[in-house]
Amino acid sequence: MLSELGYDYLYGPDIAPETEDAEREDFGTVILPRRLRAAVDKLNPGVVAGAREEAVKKSASG
Repeated sequence: MLSELGYDYLYGPDIAPETEDAEREDFGTVILPRRLRAAVDKLNPGVVAGAREEAVKKSASG
């Protein structure tokens, strides 16, 4: 299981649009931008912030 490798899972309706803990604007949003940004920052601390942000934008736009 992925949880044994340190991954967490969330129940979809808990992070659905228009909820208190929403993590996406609509159900068509597959990538969760806040989580992606945190992962990129954690994995690439030596990369300048602008380049990390550009990578996030490219990933999120498809």
